[in-house]
Amino acid sequence: MAAALLAVIGASTAQEKFPVWWSPELGVDSRAEVERRLSERLPADLRITLGRQRYEVNPHEQGPVDTCNDYIRFRADGFVAKSADDHPAAYALRRKCYPLWALLRAEPARISHVRSFKMANDAFDYLPPFLFGACRGIPAFAEANRAGVPWNRFFESETRADRKSFTRGGETFVEQIILDGELWSEDVFSIIGRGDFDGDGQDDLLVRMETVHVGLGIGTDLNSLFLLTRNGPTEVLRATESFSPFGSVGRACFVDPAYLRPRE
Repeated sequence: MAAALLAVIGASTAQEKFPVWWSPELGVDSRAEVERRLSERLPADLRITLGRQRYEVNPHEQGPVDTCNDYIRFRADGFVAKSADDHPAAYALRRKCYPLWALLRAEPARISHVRSFKMANDAFDYLPPFLFGACRGIPAFAEANRAGVPWNRFFESETRADRKSFTRGGETFVEQIILDGELWSEDVFSIIGRGDFDGDGQDDLLVRMETVHVGLGIGTDLNSLFLLTRNGPTEVLRATESFSPFGSVGRACFVDPAYLRPRE
């Protein structure tokens, strides 16, 4: 029964010690299905038009989003949601498209120090602060990432609210933010893929961090989507690649790959 909940890409051979896995919540069961979902026409309520920051001055600087591939391409070129009315659709596109795009890179791994990692109650002792997904924090996140500073130590002085944390099924860790006795938001950290995503033969975790904005009533947003790995079974996880931008759907930033490389 448990095996039926795992989606494995491709056929495993004796040499493939760690086959690719992705979360069944993504609703795809093969690489071909991932490719189809990225290229298929989106529902009408998600087919928005993105533009540059000054799109109203030059109407040619706009990008109609008909597919996930369109959305990812236009975002990489600096296009953003053109108005607040489009933000709900842009939130949904970011959550829908980037995880699928990342999965196309996955291959079986030969070596793993993360295959047994689960989102347990000590998750913040291993997760990198880069997952927070704030543009202004990138240089500090990068230094912590290189030094192996985990989330708990990086944010240890933060006491803005009461918090409650718990796990869901071994792949998800949830931290609830409580203000004045009421649930304000949930930060949800989920492993949604396992495999070699960067071609180095080593197993990676594809980890998504989302915020459910309960108090603001604006739904759920994708804060970050990272590859995480480590060189030993007890080390802090290190972010090696970012698959989605940080920040709001109207103004956002991408993580320069240089920030994710160790210092020479």
